[in-house]
Amino acid sequence: LKNYWGITDASNVYRASIDRIGWGTLSNHVVQIIGWDDVKNAWLIKNSWGTGWGTNGFAWIEYNANVLGAFATAIEARCNNMGQENPTQQQSMEAVLPPDADRQTAIYRLDMDVVYELKNSLNELVVDVQDDIAIKGTEVRQAVNHNGVIGCDGRNQEWIFIPAGEKNGLPVYRIMNYGFRRFLNAGPFATTELFRQAPENQPDGQLWFIIPIAGVNNKYYIKSAASGNFLTSPNNNNEWHRIMVMPYTGTPNQQYSFIRYTGYTGMRQDVRSGNFKIKTRNNSTLVIDVSPDFTTNGSLMRVTANNNSEGQVYRFNDVGNSIYTINVNIGRFNKCITRINAGSPVALWDCTTLQRPSQEWVIIPSVRENNMYIIFDKLSGLALTSFIENGTNIMRLSLAPYSDAETQRWRIER
Repeated sequence: LKNYWGITDASNVYRASIDRIGWGTLSNHVVQIIGWDDVKNAWLIKNSWGTGWGTNGFAWIEYNANVLGAFATAIEARCNNMGQENPTQQQSMEAVLPPDADRQTAIYRLDMDVVYELKNSLNELVVDVQDDIAIKGTEVRQAVNHNGVIGCDGRNQEWIFIPAGEKNGLPVYRIMNYGFRRFLNAGPFATTELFRQAPENQPDGQLWFIIPIAGVNNKYYIKSAASGNFLTSPNNNNEWHRIMVMPYTGTPNQQYSFIRYTGYTGMRQDVRSGNFKIKTRNNSTLVIDVSPDFTTNGSLMRVTANNNSEGQVYRFNDVGNSIYTINVNIGRFNKCITRINAGSPVALWDCTTLQRPSQEWVIIPSVRENNMYIIFDKLSGLALTSFIENGTNIMRLSLAPYSDAETQRWRIER
């Protein structure tokens, strides 16, 4: 297509200018033909420049204008019985997608405490992040699996799946790159990139449905909750080609295996036993502390100056699969850090089997930061976050969507 067109007529159809192009002339843009109208004598096209272009991103362009649609073909899908058309058996194209019922099982297969490598079924290449220091972590591409070897800028082929609630009644995930601590994002113009802003700035772009392929072990589609399109690797074996978000095809380059990264061990071994303090990232003199009233269930946690009191000393209790409770032992009172509700302050509560689901935490090392960790609530996927309580100078603990803020990274020291 040329960069410009002639003037539209009353039927709102673009007519090619006299400077139309023909065979042998290179085009500089591609659009998608999604329909036609023989009365208008025009194609209905969808552009990729957003809703500000044309009519909400769409336009009518006359047949044969600049050889647009010269070889277009329409295919009508029908089901039949012994060669006879049977309208009752006709199915829409949506029928080839995995049924919604199968999607629910994905939430049990993808554990938050596991780091995965995403291998494409077409070419065995994995989802990788560009580590050029000038444009760090912005482009998502395919590459040969380096099997956990740390690249020049961290672990850029490893991914963590963080539950993000539901959308349209189905579970959704945020997919965080382990090395960059950024989320996989369905960017504009069908691209992918690592998300660099707080989640509330673009709530759906980083949400993904994980759809298991029925009847096939460890094969998934990764579907954007924002656009409904699917993560799609290039249809080739070339490294460094960009991974896109495209309409569903069901082809192998949209199918991914989730390979557990065996080099991930979670918290350092020496942190799994003994007593520790949990300090803020930007001020090592501030530590997580219990409320003065530590005897009452529901007492709010806080962050205060390090004074070596017993209410500032914690033990990480591994309850399996790299899931921990965070216990504080004050005399005869055995209490655990407990989530009350998402977004509400975090409190102290008796460590009991009944309460344990709300006392379980996934603790993920922050790559390239010694002794630094991100503490996720296992139930909600939200991150332990410090904040100043309204109307006071008291720093409390709450749960919030992870945004790589300093208030969400914690230094764990013996």
